[in-house]
Amino acid sequence: MQADEKKLLQSAIMAAKAVAWLAAVAFLVYYGAFLTKTMQEIFGQNEGLRSAIPAIMNAAILIFGTQLFLMVTRYVIGGHFESKGKGKESKVLLVLYTYIVWAITAIILISAFFKDIGALLTSLGLIGFGITFALQKPILNFVGWLNIVLTNPFSIGDRIEVAGVRGDVMSIHTMYTQIQGTMPNK
Repeated sequence: MQADEKKLLQSAIMAAKAVAWLAAVAFLVYYGAFLTKTMQEIFGQNEGLRSAIPAIMNAAILIFGTQLFLMVTRYVIGGHFESKGKGKESKVLLVLYTYIVWAITAIILISAFFKDIGALLTSLGLIGFGITFALQKPILNFVGWLNIVLTNPFSIGDRIEVAGVRGDVMSIHTMYTQIQGTMPNK
């Protein structure tokens, strides 16, 4: 029965990956056509590049402002985690924070250049759903690690008990926590 379940699980994973790839290809084809049409509309006017200069200036100011914002907030957040002795974890969290801020900035930039971004965001949402479905286990492990880092229920050196096995926490990693365990006396 377990072999059948493994084959079924592997088939489902392969199907999810295939759907994710098809969605990515469909998105790229649609987005390429959309981008070509929009650029022709923007630069096809008699004014040429002059009509795009305000949008380019706004984009440059937004990028510079985002970089400045990230420098300040990363310094503050990093100092907070360093003061708590969580320097190693702060690096991973700061990278995640940086990606999130730049993703929001990219969406704002895209909305500044393109008037109708609903189809683009819908496509991105579908691709995100496919990727999330395909990467469920690593995402759950990452969220569990974030929970351990932020709530601090235990730390390295603590003695904990998990599923009837008692042991000392040796290391806490993104995808696993290493415990040197001892079997309970019976």
